[in-house]
Amino acid sequence: MRIGVALHESLSNAINHGNLELDSELRQEDESIYYELAEARRVMWPYCDRKVQFFASLNGERVKFVIRDEGPGFNHQKVLDPTMAENMDRVGGRGLLLIRSFMDEMSYNRRGNELTLQKFTSAGRKLLAKMGEKSLDPADLELEVSGGVILLDEDPEEILEFVGAT
Repeated sequence: MRIGVALHESLSNAINHGNLELDSELRQEDESIYYELAEARRVMWPYCDRKVQFFASLNGERVKFVIRDEGPGFNHQKVLDPTMAENMDRVGGRGLLLIRSFMDEMSYNRRGNELTLQKFTSAGRKLLAKMGEKSLDPADLELEVSGGVILLDEDPEEILEFVGAT
C-alpha cells in the first residue's frame, strides 16, 4: 500500500506539476483556480501533447521505478517542509514527504523532471549493509533489470536510452 501511495503521488506530481506546469501556490488561495487551469491545460498545446514515462523493474534486491515528465523540471530542494509549524495549514505540499517516507531511496535528475524511487527487499537491505561494512567493486553492485514496463512511449531507441541500455 505504501508503494502504491508513493507511486500515486509521484505520477500526480508528474502530470499536474510537471506536464501541466501547475504551481502549488494556486491551491493556497483558491483551489478552484488550480483545478480550472488543470482542465484548460489538458486540451491546450503544448501541455496536451506531453507524456509521462514510467519504468519499473524488479529483482531479488529491490523494486525500482523511474517517472519522467516532459515539463521544465523543478528544484526539489526549494519545496517547503510540511512538518514546519508555518507550513502545517497549507493545502498541499505533503506528497514529497509521503514519497520519501514510504520509499527507501528517492532521487531526481539534475533538471528535476525525472524521479527515481527504490524499495529494497530484505536481500537488498543485506547487500546495503555489506556495502557499509566494506568497499565493493561497483560492478558487484549493478542490479540486473529482469523486467520492465514502459507506458506512453513507442520509440524503442528512446526506451533503450531511458533505461540506460547500450
